[in-house]
Amino acid sequence: MRQLGPAFFIAGTGTGVGKTWVTGLLAHHFVAAGQSVSVIKWVQTGADDDIKTIQRWVPEVNGHTCMRFPAPISPHLAAEREGKSVSVDDLLNQFANYRKAGDVVLTEASGGLFTPISRQKTFADLAHRAGLPVVVVAGNYVGALHHTISTIWAAKAMGLNIAALVLSDYESVPRDVAQDNSRFLSDYFAVPVIRLPHFGSFSHAARHSTQCGLFATSPFIIADHV
Repeated sequence: MRQLGPAFFIAGTGTGVGKTWVTGLLAHHFVAAGQSVSVIKWVQTGADDDIKTIQRWVPEVNGHTCMRFPAPISPHLAAEREGKSVSVDDLLNQFANYRKAGDVVLTEASGGLFTPISRQKTFADLAHRAGLPVVVVAGNYVGALHHTISTIWAAKAMGLNIAALVLSDYESVPRDVAQDNSRFLSDYFAVPVIRLPHFGSFSHAARHSTQCGLFATSPFIIADHV
């Protein structure tokens, strides 16, 4: 019987920092390495469909959205507008039912790690209950140090395992600021820090990540674990 493959919880320091982009690049990385990949979106709000976007980029992946609400706002309020609620137990049950033996599973939050999913719980609580290592995605811009350090310290205080930090360059960030943010955070935290340059298309970013081996590092080398 095949064992469960590794799974990751991908969350941002906020909204619009490049989570779905990074999830897609990680999916591309694992598929290129010969792995079967499933991507799970815990809660989708608004008109976007992140699973369909990732499958357009990487057609080989399996995808599942646990809950979906039309309003482009925090999941707890989007659910309340529909007369519904988001339950950590329900999300974890869907995760367990959908997860396939041998697959690498990438799960993606909405917004930041501490975005509420109910009046009592955040995505950080979900990550803690799921027991998944967290990949923090942060925008690389002026002010990113405070947002990133605050998020990671709060996550560590909850006992979360930070697997890696991905810094996604903003087009407008000064080059020396982007470089120093990456260097500072690498020195400050004992976690892998991966800097992702700004690209105009996913295909360009995927080629760059493959050529440069951006994700060819622990914890994303998984042949020994599957």
